[in-house]
Amino acid sequence: MSHSNFTTNHRRKTGCCQLLTALIFLLLTGISSSVYSQQFNADNWWVVPHGVGTGVLTIGENYSTMYLGYGFAPGWEVDIAPTIYKEDPDNGAAARYSTTAYVKGLIWENQESTGGVSVMAGIGQSPSYYQAGTKINDFESYWAAFPITLPFIDNTISWDIMPGVLYNREYGINEESASGFSYSTRVAIYKIIPQSAIVAEVFGATGEAEAEAQYKAGVRWESKYIFAALTYGDGLEGNEGGGLELGFIFVTVPWF
Repeated sequence: MSHSNFTTNHRRKTGCCQLLTALIFLLLTGISSSVYSQQFNADNWWVVPHGVGTGVLTIGENYSTMYLGYGFAPGWEVDIAPTIYKEDPDNGAAARYSTTAYVKGLIWENQESTGGVSVMAGIGQSPSYYQAGTKINDFESYWAAFPITLPFIDNTISWDIMPGVLYNREYGINEESASGFSYSTRVAIYKIIPQSAIVAEVFGATGEAEAEAQYKAGVRWESKYIFAALTYGDGLEGNEGGGLELGFIFVTVPWF
């Protein structure tokens, strides 16, 4: 076995062990409450309560990621998401890693706690903006977004809108600085499938730092202790999307 193949295999095993360790930790800390986001690109207004931890594990055709979040103050959370990208020989891309980190703050929430507005800002590109053969530089991409959630028909429909801005210091083949506007919109429909929601979204970015539009759709199953979602995503303009993905989400009890 060549040194490069040994290194690639070793990194894959190490990354998988890290994701598994984080998952076991979340299971052992106890679970409560509810949460609405999943392995979709669009987020909603909801912010992790003070002292509570969250985790999302997504396993997909092209990449796997683990979001870990913590409510460090009332109305504020911090999140970090390590991502493992699979080798893509068709597009000349080796297996690689990326990390996204961000903070999120609550701006407004309705009395029923079914909708509201929040703000997010972070470093690193979301893995949902998957482009075949494209390497994501962890600390060269900066972004901000405003998740807005609107409930309709007695909470049967939940509509998320997330406009944002982004700046990339090393964009494209020439690795030049570029900026742009990101967009995401997601609809979740309840009361059709018992204990589940049918979810679909469209997202992308325009401007110098363009990301061709993609879609993602699937079913999210919800219970008191765990959420699970099975989705499929692809490009809308001939580009490649995330493919088939299976995701799980957990919310811990307060740690103090």
